Amino acid sequence: MQESGEQRRPISRGWRIAPLLLLGIGFLVFDFFVTRGFGAGYGYSTEFIQALCMGTYVVQIDLIAIWSAMGPGRMVVRIPWALLAITLVFVVHQQGATALSRYLFSDEDRSMLAAVLIWGLIAATGSFLVYRVATRRRLLHRDASLERSQRFHLQHLIGGVFLLSVTMGMLKAFEFPIVFPAFDIRPLISVGIFTVVNLAITLPTLVLSYRMTFAFRYLVLAGICAVVTLSEVALLFMISGAGAPPDLGKIVLMFLLMNLAQGFLLSLILSMVCWSGYELRLVTSAAAVPPKMKHESLTLAEADPWSE
Repeated sequence: MQESGEQRRPISRGWRIAPLLLLGIGFLVFDFFVTRGFGAGYGYSTEFIQALCMGTYVVQIDLIAIWSAMGPGRMVVRIPWALLAITLVFVVHQQGATALSRYLFSDEDRSMLAAVLIWGLIAATGSFLVYRVATRRRLLHRDASLERSQRFHLQHLIGGVFLLSVTMGMLKAFEFPIVFPAFDIRPLISVGIFTVVNLAITLPTLVLSYRMTFAFRYLVLAGICAVVTLSEVALLFMISGAGAPPDLGKIVLMFLLMNLAQGFLLSLILSMVCWSGYELRLVTSAAAVPPKMKHESLTLAEADPWSE
């Protein structure tokens, strides 16, 4: 972990925010145009391009989950931020699909996509919360004051309520109704499998991004993605009851590209986040830390009671 006591030059607030802001804008542009990647025909490589787009799309959910579960600030503010971010992903994607694609989403399709996004966010956030509790680490900036997280202020609650209001107002403004499609267990099983696969890639990527060197990290990730892909394809065919299709190799390659795109891009973005000064730092309860140690250690932060 990058927790050495070396003296580093403080990073200005602008340099902290600028890369993250550019990252968010880039993903929103991707969400608007991604439907073209699924709707256009590129010959033999169409499925591979779609797999890369899908892996990139999932990275957004992972980043929002990491920030909401392990990021700085109060949980009462981070969760509304996460809901606003996932709503932006949904709204921009739907607006792009309407403007650029011939295919119009029905209310049931919209609701299914919204359910997948919310379920993926909840599952990923819960997993990162478990990792946070088990390892007692949070994603904090190395220059941030550790005293600011000791008390809860009314402004945190007001900010959370405001963000929730913005989220609901956005859904209302774009007239996205939420309807409940007929219950079918098969899509739920598929979503469950993809959720497990997502976590099997995302958690190792987070750990490796802060523990290993740049080159060796991607070699390990490639091996993890290969094992996860083979298990994923085998499980899907086992549940469906169908035999191996003639294009099995192409299917395996598609899933492998999707998982590699997710793992590699997530690791690259986490490297950028680390470059911006955010590190996995040890979090502990104030009651468990002697007063002298609290003043001496630069790697301990007050636990956020709203997170626990």
